[in-house]
Amino acid sequence: MASLTPPQAAPKWNHTLEEVLSAIKWALLQNNAVSDEVVALLEVECNFEILPLANAEAEGFIICEPLGFYQNISTSKELRDASNQVEVLQRDFNVEESMRLGIFKAKVAAEKNLHESGEWEKLNDEQHMLRTMLVRNWDLDGGSCEVC
Repeated sequence: MASLTPPQAAPKWNHTLEEVLSAIKWALLQNNAVSDEVVALLEVECNFEILPLANAEAEGFIICEPLGFYQNISTSKELRDASNQVEVLQRDFNVEESMRLGIFKAKVAAEKNLHESGEWEKLNDEQHMLRTMLVRNWDLDGGSCEVC
């Protein structure tokens, strides 16, 4: 007979105002720390090992997304306002992160390193597209604008 034990605990919906705000700030700081590590890489160390960046983004999403739901369910105005602030902070962080010059330079260096090492030719079509889009998204976000 199958086990009736759930694979994970049910989410809790009893956060305090302070917990909501501290959780979002912690998640954004953790995500920023991973980005700082990528920015600190030397050009020759850059590659498309994007797992740390992807994991940081996913962990932030796992923490922040449920906290944003309080604006729809909470009877406390303060908690609804804090939940709304969670979404604002997350949105602002995502905009800043997408425009971060150091991250872009690391992506460009990684693409260059792949070409120089001959690894670019070993990538399949999907991997080519992903790596090209990681760099191209910067242009689409306005990062290549020389007016700044």
